[in-house]
Amino acid sequence: SSKTRDPESISLSMWWTRDAQPLKSFLSEALKTMLREDSEGRVDIYVKHMWLPIWTKAVSKERRDRDTVILDEDLADYVLADIRHFFTKKTADWYHNAGIPYRRGYLLYGPPGCGKTSFAQV
Repeated sequence: SSKTRDPESISLSMWWTRDAQPLKSFLSEALKTMLREDSEGRVDIYVKHMWLPIWTKAVSKERRDRDTVILDEDLADYVLADIRHFFTKKTADWYHNAGIPYRRGYLLYGPPGCGKTSFAQV
């Protein structure tokens, strides 16, 4: 049977050892570097492929300065603190151990022009 392969996938192997830890460490460090360099000071917008279970970056925009968004400061602090807490390893581990999908959603509502999109870019 033929398998459909992702055209962007690669296969890595090490012929001198069966220990995969050096390769895992290398890939982990490469991913951290890519994420740090790619999105520092920017907001990356990803879209899901219509049929395949993959996400691709659609656009990268400059991050909005928080002072340019008119929003109650306490509310903004609360939401941003909640987002930072959600992206900690401890929270990710808790979701995994509880068997709960690791995702978070925020419903921003209000009339056009009230700052919903601007706040999402902070």
